Amino acid sequence: MADFIKNTPGCLEFSDQCSICAMVDGKAECSTPKIACVKKPYVCTRRADN
Repeated sequence: MADFIKNTPGCLEFSDQCSICAMVDGKAECSTPKIACVKKPYVCTRRADN
């Protein structure tokens, strides 16, 4: 997750299909993972410029 955040500086929300994460005060806060989920690579779902 740290690499994704570092490499995607304008991303405000992202997901790995298990949890939804939001950047709050420079730190990622994530929901509890769904039951029996299969993690996928992180994808930015909301950017600062949207």
